[in-house]
Formats: sequence, structure tokens, C-alpha cells
Amino acid sequence: MHVRTVRHLALIAFAAMLFSGCAETKESFPLNYTSNASIPASFASKPVKSIDVGKITDSRSVDDPSLIITKDKGFVNRTASEYIAEKPIVEILEGAIDDALNKSNYSTDKQSPSYELYGNLVSLDLDTTSGLFSEEYRPKIMVKLYLKDTSNGQVVWNDIFIGRSKVKSHGSPEDFRTSCNLAIDDLAKQVVTSESLRQCFR
Repeated sequence: MHVRTVRHLALIAFAAMLFSGCAETKESFPLNYTSNASIPASFASKPVKSIDVGKITDSRSVDDPSLIITKDKGFVNRTASEYIAEKPIVEILEGAIDDALNKSNYSTDKQSPSYELYGNLVSLDLDTTSGLFSEEYRPKIMVKLYLKDTSNGQVVWNDIFIGRSKVKSHGSPEDFRTSCNLAIDDLAKQVVTSESLRQCFR
């Protein structure tokens, strides 16, 4: 084979490797979460027993704790785009649940609480449905929570919560952000309105 032909084929092979779609891009995508959920009062007056939100551990198989989703674009060159929040997802969830506890009239105490609420982020998934002119974002956040009696370290309660939302979009990134924040709202509201959790404070 002619030397020039060999070199030409080598260049083509190199270019194919370079643009083969193996590259992975990360896109900064701040959620800028603020609670918009309507939180009902769980107690007429603040209970004697107090609560504090401890650590929620990220149990997902991810390298970056700030990862929202990895979106497979589905093209021939299947490049994965990672959407990265402004801080670890678990920190956003901790803040959301803490805010909801305060709004629902729980007695919160960060210094010497009666109970500590902690847990695991099990999964954060996104389902999409594409129509002719729009699509629907349906994020789903699963968290397992535990309530520990700080006086003896005993776990007195645990439950699994799944926050969901549905937002129709014409491809706007803001709609995806809204869908994520509404799912966080849904999760936090479920936690503070849990009858089994409230029983621990009566």
C-alpha cells in the first residue's frame, strides 16, 4: 500500500476516534431551589420534642454528588451530557426538608434536638414523554429517612418517600429546572405531613 494512502487512512482513523462521541460534557445547571409548596401546619402549637435535619447520604452510583441527571441525547454519536447543580443534591434536599419542618410548625433545634432526621438519597431519575410540539418532564426523587432519638441513639421511625412532578415544556431549560424543584417540594411536603412521623412528637 502506498505510504501516502496509509497516512491518509491513519488520519481518518484518528479523526473517527476524536469525534466518535466518546466525549462526555458537563453542563452547569443551578437549581436555585426555593420552596413554593403550600405546607399545612402539622401542629396547632410547637411540640415539646424538637427535631433537627442531619446528613442525607448520597447512595447513588455517581462520581459527582452535584449530578442531577445524565441525559443520553440518543444521537448516532451517543454523547452523554451531565447536568450539574450548584451544590450536592443532598444538601439541597436537607435544606428543603428543614424549611418545610419550620413552615409546618415542628419545633426545630440545631443545638440539642430530641430527634435527628437523617437518611439516604436512593435515586434521582427523569422520565420524558415527547409529543409533536412539546415534551413532558417527570423527575422522581427517592429518599429513605430515619428518625433517631438523640438521648439513646435508637432509631424510632423510618420511611421511604418519592417526590414527583410533571411539567410540560417546549424544550426550555427553565421548565426542566421547575420540574426538579417541584419534585423537591413534593418530597419535602410528604415528609412533614407524614402521620407516622408526627406521631413521634405527640
